[in-house]
Amino acid sequence: MGSNTKIYDKFQGYTSDDCQCIYCQHFKGKKQGCSLAECCCAEEKVQALMREQGLEREDAEGLVTESRAGKVPPFTPISAALPIPA
Repeated sequence: MGSNTKIYDKFQGYTSDDCQCIYCQHFKGKKQGCSLAECCCAEEKVQALMREQGLEREDAEGLVTESRAGKVPPFTPISAALPIPA
């Protein structure tokens, strides 16, 4: 690349949709679920929620924990499980 080349849309981090369980290499399908005891993408999910939704770190970690505990189905984006503000 030359000195006059501009790079548009630089990588700003993963989105919450990028961090869904169905895209993980450890996810074995609907019946078997994830083969790991702890999510390998938890930190990326927390950072994505903080960036996209403007959440505090504790709130974002709580949502990631709830999605891992099965309270949110794996095919539902975590951002869709957020409570709608009144």
